[in-house]
Amino acid sequence: HLCINSAGSVGIGCADPTSRLTVEKTSTATTLSKDGTVLMLRGANGANKYSHIGFTYDIAGDVQPSATIGIQLTSWTASTKSDLVFGTRDVTTDTAPTERMRITSAGKVGIGTTAPETLTHLYSASDTTLRITAGTSSNALLNFGDSSDTDRAYINYSNSTDRLYLSALNTRGADITIDGGTGNVGIGTASSITSKLKVE
Repeated sequence: HLCINSAGSVGIGCADPTSRLTVEKTSTATTLSKDGTVLMLRGANGANKYSHIGFTYDIAGDVQPSATIGIQLTSWTASTKSDLVFGTRDVTTDTAPTERMRITSAGKVGIGTTAPETLTHLYSASDTTLRITAGTSSNALLNFGDSSDTDRAYINYSNSTDRLYLSALNTRGADITIDGGTGNVGIGTASSITSKLKVE
């Protein structure tokens, strides 16, 4: 059922809307199936066509959205398939957003690219940086592993010691240590690295 309260808020499937539009559906679905779908948007009618939700400022008139979330149909065959796309614009003129990120139907994430080739693919026409930042006394880590051992190896920068640690086996500790202050390197040791290269 549909209701409109005294504040003008609309409720679909509920009698107490808490926002301008509240849609409610009781669901016991345990998968991402239509049984758990609360709101379905239909729009694209062919391969490579877009359907999206647009966000903009409070103004009357026909304006472009400043940000969007939507889909691009990548196949019009049978029940179709689509990519999830995110767009923003970096100008204050009334122009359509530019795609910034995409999750393909295969689950690959592309930032700056519409055709990610790996699970995560970053692209920029200029220098591309992946930044990992931690607190002043914490560690910034990049972990490597497999399905049976998700924490097998690591690259770890410790803010508290100003050192970069590399390990091929997490339980063994650092195989290579680089001191950020001196540039000295320790192989097989992380203590008393007083020379340019110390091996134990």
